[in-house]
Amino acid sequence: MLKRNIKLFKIFGIEVGLNWSWFLIFILVIFSLSTQVFPGWYPQFSLITNLILGFITAIFFFASVLTHELSHSVVANLSGISIRKINLFMFGGVAQMSKPPQTAVQEFLMAIAGPLASYVLSIFFGIFWIGLRLTNFKFLPVIAFFGYLSLINLSLGTFNLLPGFPLDGGRILRSILWYLTEDLLSSTRITSILGQIIGYGMAAFGFMSIFIYQLQSFGGLWFVVLGLFLQNLAKTSYKQEIMRSSLETIFVRDVMRRDVQTINPDITLNDLVKNWFMIYGYKIFPVLENGKIIGTISTEDVKLIPKDRWLTTTVMEALKPIKESQLINLESKVMDALHKMNGNQLDYLLIVEQNRLLGLIHIDDIMRYVKLKRDFKI
Repeated sequence: MLKRNIKLFKIFGIEVGLNWSWFLIFILVIFSLSTQVFPGWYPQFSLITNLILGFITAIFFFASVLTHELSHSVVANLSGISIRKINLFMFGGVAQMSKPPQTAVQEFLMAIAGPLASYVLSIFFGIFWIGLRLTNFKFLPVIAFFGYLSLINLSLGTFNLLPGFPLDGGRILRSILWYLTEDLLSSTRITSILGQIIGYGMAAFGFMSIFIYQLQSFGGLWFVVLGLFLQNLAKTSYKQEIMRSSLETIFVRDVMRRDVQTINPDITLNDLVKNWFMIYGYKIFPVLENGKIIGTISTEDVKLIPKDRWLTTTVMEALKPIKESQLINLESKVMDALHKMNGNQLDYLLIVEQNRLLGLIHIDDIMRYVKLKRDFKI
């Protein structure tokens, strides 16, 4: 089975990966460059030249997209918001933030960094493009390469400055409104509406382009898909902000599970699988000895042990010690718990005091709490 994301490398302490959907857009970009863009610019290019040029240019285009995303992440890390991962997918890049911007200034600086990086790249490639043309450089594919990258980075920076959330321009506008009004929810609502309008506008423009060009316009189809994606993302982002606002005054103690099913370290893995994992359906259990927590045991931990050893291997031998990343304070806010889960790719946190387990908070508990608040309108 294909993995959802492929790890590539680390840069500035940030892990960069590819989502499977990236390969689809990579192929489509090569196709568009090789059959539409470069043949339109230079009809004398052969098919092989266009394909090679399209492939190389597509790689540098996505490197430019990554640079755009990295600029956001570097500024975030410098301002105290940890970014551990960036995954490229068919619509761009998504960063895994430990928490959202805490101030309007933080958000402004993070948001504006991306378009600025794109404009710097546009100028960089543009200098080479103009220089080669002025010196009458004869190898046209190189001129086409620099010209396209200058143009596409200019377009990328400008598009992202459109004032609709969650585009960079929408985040910049939201940060300004947030600073002026001190009302993040209202600022998000305004910029989310603008984002939805922009998304619908892009989709409408794409449909018209397809109609005019009689279904031969890849660009038109892309505008439709990207516009609808943007509209949905803008709407979803506002809903998430509503949820964040509703949880702002809720503490872990209000939502956590106090009656947590725990495991004795002396039972075998075979017993654990048959009488605990298979019956309760949980993926992880806290392990207690003499009333004190000594670790956790998960389905992944069990799968690391060969099945023929399950009858003789105890939970004590397979458990994992508790990490700080798994813990949250009883008096912490639920939003802090969510940020910590998200930053560490967990769906639960443990509440422990003096090695004694007080409870557990799970993402499902939080979602259930939000739904009940919405149902009862409280």
